[in-house]
Amino acid sequence: MNKSSAQNFVHLLEEDIKTTRGLINQLKSERETLQNRDIESLQQSTDAKTTLLSQLDQNRVARESLLEAAGFPQTEQGFNQFISKAPPSIQKRWDLLKEQLAECKELNLINGQIIHRGETSANRLLDILRGQTIKPGLYDEQGTKNNDSSSSHSFAKA
Repeated sequence: MNKSSAQNFVHLLEEDIKTTRGLINQLKSERETLQNRDIESLQQSTDAKTTLLSQLDQNRVARESLLEAAGFPQTEQGFNQFISKAPPSIQKRWDLLKEQLAECKELNLINGQIIHRGETSANRLLDILRGQTIKPGLYDEQGTKNNDSSSSHSFAKA
C-alpha cells in the first residue's frame, strides 16, 4: 500500500472512530428514550442511527477498495493480514474502533431487551383486555410447551 492509500485508510479509520462515538451516544440516548417511552424521540433516534450506520457502511466499502488495490483479499482474513503488516498507529486505531463497535453491540443488545420487555408487557395487557387469562407455560406428555390460554374471562367488552 502506497503512502497516499495508507493515509486514506487512516482517514477512514478516524472517520469511523468519530462516527462510532456518535453511534454510542445515540444508543445511550435511545435507551433513555425507550425507558421513557417517548415515541417521537424514538423515531428521531432511529433516523440518526440510520445515518450513522450508512456512513460506517460507506467507509467499509472504501476500505475494502483500498485493500483490494493493495493486493489484499476483501475478506476478514485479508483485512487481518493488512492490519498485521500495518504501522502500530493504524493497529491502535483499528483496536480502538473494534472496542467501540463491541460497545455499540452491547448497547444495542440492551436496547433490544428493553424493547422486548415492553412488547411482552403490552401483549400481556392486551390479553387481559381481551379476556384471556395468562397461565404459566406447562409441558405436555411429549415435552412441548403448552401455552393454552383458552380460558376467557372478559374484563371489558366493546
